[in-house]
Amino acid sequence: MNTEQAIEQLKLTGLDQAVKHYRPDYLRAQAIADLLGMVLPVVTADDVREAFLEKYQRELKIGNAMGHLFADRTKWEYAGHVKSKRATARGRWLFQWRRVDKQAQNNV
Repeated sequence: MNTEQAIEQLKLTGLDQAVKHYRPDYLRAQAIADLLGMVLPVVTADDVREAFLEKYQRELKIGNAMGHLFADRTKWEYAGHVKSKRATARGRWLFQWRRVDKQAQNNV
């Protein structure tokens, strides 16, 4: 295993641990992302955070697990990037994701 592969494996392990630690809210956020993907052309982590706040009346705090929400490439494809709307993000760039599993969308 070369250095790049080792780093990628550590990253994946860290994401898996974050998902396990925040599991209930992670699953709620994942459901929100899926629903947003059915009605919006693209979805960002900020969109999920906003919808979570509206639904549950509290901030979504899932740490690094946020990066795992769009990891399933059978559901999501990269669609670009945009600056975060959150002041605490200090203008960082976010990935935009497009829902691609059309069959699942039609069955809901």
